[in-house]
Amino acid sequence: MEHHLVQSPLVDWALAVGNQRPYCGLLIFPNRRRLQRLAKKLGLHLPLNEIVDHPQIVAEYQLLIDAANQKLPAWSRIKRIRLILETLTVTHGLLTPSRRLDRESTCTAFAEEIEDLYSTVVPSRIQSVTSPILPASASLTLEAS
Repeated sequence: MEHHLVQSPLVDWALAVGNQRPYCGLLIFPNRRRLQRLAKKLGLHLPLNEIVDHPQIVAEYQLLIDAANQKLPAWSRIKRIRLILETLTVTHGLLTPSRRLDRESTCTAFAEEIEDLYSTVVPSRIQSVTSPILPASASLTLEAS
């Protein structure tokens, strides 16, 4: 999942979590420049810290997750995501010297955000999400169970 997502220009890093949890979650560290371009394309003129929580932005990242989830067994599909603006660096101890994500350090640094992924119940109903970039006739149905 993580490897698939970082292939997108919208994603710098991704960290899947869910060991001993009821479902899998994902922290996404977006590419700031691409995120700003996407926001501008969507007509959003907000500070970056507000853009990451904007429903249209989250929906665009959710489309990436949905595409990746289709290739996974049900037990390993991502149910919740969180966009985080932090820049991961070797200096901060979140990347190894070979520029790989240090999972343990990153999980520790973002423990609160990980807990937030599990703090509310995931809806078990089907919802329809329409991408603001796709034509109005294009709709994607998601099952959030």
